Amino acid sequence: MLIIEKMKDQKFSDSQQAVIDYIIKESENIEKMTIQEIAKACYTSNATLIRLAHKLGYNGWDAFKADFIKEQQYLTTHFSTIDANIPFHKKESLASIIHKISALKIAAIEETEALLKPGLVRKAVELLDQADTIIVTGQNNTIYFAENFAIKLGRIGRRCSAYTPNSEIRFNHELERKNNVLIVISYSGETHETIPTLMLAKKNGLPIIAITSIGESTISKNSTLVLPICTREKIYSKISWYTSETAINYVLDTLYSALFWKNYDESMHLRIATARQNEYQRVAHSSILAEDQYDSANTIPKPKT
Repeated sequence: MLIIEKMKDQKFSDSQQAVIDYIIKESENIEKMTIQEIAKACYTSNATLIRLAHKLGYNGWDAFKADFIKEQQYLTTHFSTIDANIPFHKKESLASIIHKISALKIAAIEETEALLKPGLVRKAVELLDQADTIIVTGQNNTIYFAENFAIKLGRIGRRCSAYTPNSEIRFNHELERKNNVLIVISYSGETHETIPTLMLAKKNGLPIIAITSIGESTISKNSTLVLPICTREKIYSKISWYTSETAINYVLDTLYSALFWKNYDESMHLRIATARQNEYQRVAHSSILAEDQYDSANTIPKPKT
């Protein structure tokens, strides 16, 4: 949950609420302000600010302030002015809708790219590369992304299984093998069907990679590594999952590509040679789609032995 949401959901004393109102209004200026200066501006004491930080789950004011500033910077950058929840209205033209959905998805990828630091992706790929089996779990629409990811990994010789949280995943002993890795997909980070699966994997010592929204959540707190995604949609009041779907697919494609790149020659050989062997009857009438007719042995890189 975002800090700004915690501020709206909880009840605070009048003095604490005055601090909240002030830092939201002056969010661009508080980075350079000391705790004493903020307390003075709110006609309250340092202790009030510290108690507010504690109530929001922080050990002290400085830690809260740093996360609040970081969150505000995220919420005010990297994104278009199009509403991610209701990007168009009934009186708009079809041309406008076409443009807005395109712009929304491009913005979702750009924002997620800004959140995906290379160091995070590198750590995730190391975990995946060392795994005997990669297990992916998703609920509702995200299970289709998980299944697509598993198919792609299978084409380069990686064992990957996709499950919904209420399927056989908690019964088939996959989560008991410590050489496996679990990827959890949850936009909210609080998907109640998914949490028992995550906790079982954690109990058994499996590394857990979470693909979820920014902010603290049950899933992010209990994962080994968090890959954050564009966080603009509300839980219910939206037309569709325009940005979250795009962001999740982008992260999964990035993980697949990075794992492919880490073992490039072997992955390329498996991907192309297997496809050519099993899809040789497919034809294309477009020169763009058509494959060149040449000896695959001379063109497909062989893995190093």
